[in-house]
Amino acid sequence: MGGETPNASTIPTSGLHFEELPLLETDADGAPVGEPKADTAVVLEFATDFYSEEGLEEALAAWGNLAGFIVAPSPAGLRVTITDPDPEIEDFSDHFANHVLWATITRSRRERAEALE
Repeated sequence: MGGETPNASTIPTSGLHFEELPLLETDADGAPVGEPKADTAVVLEFATDFYSEEGLEEALAAWGNLAGFIVAPSPAGLRVTITDPDPEIEDFSDHFANHVLWATITRSRRERAEALE
């Protein structure tokens, strides 16, 4: 994979299709190859039994031009590696995770309301 960091244009905007995403390669020990140094990247785990893929997708669309994002499947659901976040935004990963949560809750409420109609 050669250390390339995908940006929002490499992430599908409708549905998370892992085969379309540039996933991290791993070495024999399972360590990511070409992943940014720990001090420049933040890894977030989103359990898909709590966070919706659509909520993550919405947050990626909104924040995609402010950092690099690598999305990969994980045992819990989805792993998002954030690289090179906009230095003007303090607590970038917290704000991004809150957006995923907000989008998940909003979509869930909307779906429930539509089911009652």
